Amino acid sequence: MESLYNSQEKSTEILYTKPGNYHGRKPTGHAKDLGGMKEKERNDTPSDNVTAIIQEYTQLTTSFSGLNSDCSVLFKDGLRLKKSIEKISDLYSDLTWKYYSLYSARDKHCPIFNPSTQERTCYVCPEKWHLFNDRCYLFTSRIRDWYSSRDYCVSIGSQLVIIESEEEQKFLEEKVTTLGHHVAYWIGLNDQVTEGEFRWVDNTLLETKISFWVQQPSHYKGQSCVYLGSDLRSHGWFHSDCGEVKRWICEGPCTKFII
Repeated sequence: MESLYNSQEKSTEILYTKPGNYHGRKPTGHAKDLGGMKEKERNDTPSDNVTAIIQEYTQLTTSFSGLNSDCSVLFKDGLRLKKSIEKISDLYSDLTWKYYSLYSARDKHCPIFNPSTQERTCYVCPEKWHLFNDRCYLFTSRIRDWYSSRDYCVSIGSQLVIIESEEEQKFLEEKVTTLGHHVAYWIGLNDQVTEGEFRWVDNTLLETKISFWVQQPSHYKGQSCVYLGSDLRSHGWFHSDCGEVKRWICEGPCTKFII
């Protein structure tokens, strides 16, 4: 009985013995862990904690600097993207305007002549010439006398303009106005054969119902040639000596094709 009591007492002594004081006995695994934790707590000083905090702060600062750099790159990329979008938007607007301009020009230069098939007849003029109906017109910027102007038009396969309708006259007046006020252009009308009897360069006689005189021809000796010009009131026809120098208007056929 006494031996049993002694055995229990020894066992209790082992359980309540402080870590590290094993009275000659080897510590168990659990006791080792507890001892290590206590030892670590004793070894952790405020200086160690500050060092750890500084290291963590340094890492966070480095990470923040990296993020800030990334944000700067993204911001610059965003600005470049914005500029690219603005350029594309401007280009789109320009192309849209050109598309509708070409669309309108198509109807002007290539009107539909067969609604059932939607076929179009295109009328094309050389560069710097202007289309009206199915004719092309060249408004020169140089000046010559009437005879040299006539010969120039013939040399390029055309003639000094012959005006055959009020619509054609209005077209010429509008075009001349855009090129400059008070500018005179020779047309293909003169009275070289018979004084006072005006004929076109194709020798057809001027019809009085298709005439647009601002200044009625006066009877004076010498040949008169007609030019398109303006006074303070309106555009129209004037006559002067054929030897004077002025600009001139050539008229010729356009190129036609079907699409």
